[in-house]
This record gives sequence, structure tokens and C-alpha cells, in this order.
Amino acid sequence: MKKITIILCFLLIMVSKSFSATSFEFGIGSGFVFYGDEKTKDLISLVDDTNQIILSGSGSFLFSVAPSVKFALGVDSLFDAHWHGGNYIYLWDYCGFLGVRVYPGFAGLICGVNYCLGRRTDFYNFKNAEEDVNSTKFGNGFSFNLGYDFGFERKGWAPLINAGWRRMPRGGSSDNIISVSVKVSSK
Repeated sequence: MKKITIILCFLLIMVSKSFSATSFEFGIGSGFVFYGDEKTKDLISLVDDTNQIILSGSGSFLFSVAPSVKFALGVDSLFDAHWHGGNYIYLWDYCGFLGVRVYPGFAGLICGVNYCLGRRTDFYNFKNAEEDVNSTKFGNGFSFNLGYDFGFERKGWAPLINAGWRRMPRGGSSDNIISVSVKVSSK
């Protein structure tokens, strides 16, 4: 019983220490998507590409486990809108992730890898057709990130620049999402 009490106390101290070293990170950006599904590519080709906007957003909680290693838990989303006249297609990709961020020792350089679970919802309307909403099945994939933390080893809020690649397999196809974002991080 004494050993179990000591182990539980140790775990409680580790968990409370981890939450006291929690930081937050959120950002916005843009990017590009390489769609793997031919049906999606065909639908996008029905809309003139002169009107397009791609916005990305993300938010995460970071838990320090060592001075140069953090666990990340968060959400990532990308909205790709194409429209012309009365025709439009809006593709919204979203996922939750769990990952690791490592500062390899080159000032504020950050390398990260995340396991992602998410899906994409498509909203579209074309002339002479009804508006339709379709969602893919949930898929799991990985994202790889490279960034620079301008507030490395300082307390408070600091800007961050991040570039990432997320591969999301969904059934018979995979979407590849490349994004660049500006983030704000708390320490």
C-alpha cells in the first residue's frame, strides 16, 4: 500500500507540474491543397479559379516535458473557397491532433510531428442544381511542421512563424495540405 501511495503522489506531482508548464498557441495563415479525389478536382474545375481564398487556423495547448520538448494537443483547420457568379464550392478541412514539438538547439527553431484525426466537409452549388453538402469519412494522418519561435526562452507572448505539411488519407484518396501561418504563443 505504501508503494502505491508513493507512486500516486509521484504521478500527481508530475501531472500538476506538467499543467503548470502549460502554454497556448494560436494562429492564422494560408496555404495550398493537393486534392487526391478525382470527384473533388472535377467539382473545383467547374468553378472559375479567379475567385479563390484559402484560410487556415489552428490552436493548441502545449505541455512542457523537458526544456526542449513539448507535447501538443490541438485543432487545425483549412477553408478553401472557390466561387464565380452563382457557382461556388467551399471545402472545409478540419482535424484534431496530438503531437510533439522539439527545439533542436538552433535558437528558436521548432520541429514538430502530429498525429491527426479529421475529415473534410464540402459545400457546393452550381447553376441548375441544388445546393449540396457532403462530408468525407474520418481519416487519420500526420503533419510535419517547421517553425521559428521569436520568444524562445522568454516569458510572455511571442510571435511564431510556422510552415507545415499535413497528409490526410480518406478512403481511396489522400489530401496533401501545405500551409504557412503566423502564430502567437504564450510561455
